[in-house]
Amino acid sequence: MSNTSIGLSLTGIAGPSGGTPEKPVGLLYVGLCGVDGISMVQEYRAPPWSRKDIKYWFSQCGLHYLYRYLKAGL
Repeated sequence: MSNTSIGLSLTGIAGPSGGTPEKPVGLLYVGLCGVDGISMVQEYRAPPWSRKDIKYWFSQCGLHYLYRYLKAGL
């Protein structure tokens, strides 16, 4: 519908509440669907920072994941 070649998604728990032992605060998943339907997912875990810092870190992880994908030329 959006006529794009690459899709990037992030989901996680930025805190300060909402975490569990299985899904702690700072848990992030970055998903990417690229050209020809190539799909990848990466899990990250942030240090125990503030919500603001974790949200910023989440954004940077997503952008870095996209950068690595583009740099690889897939």
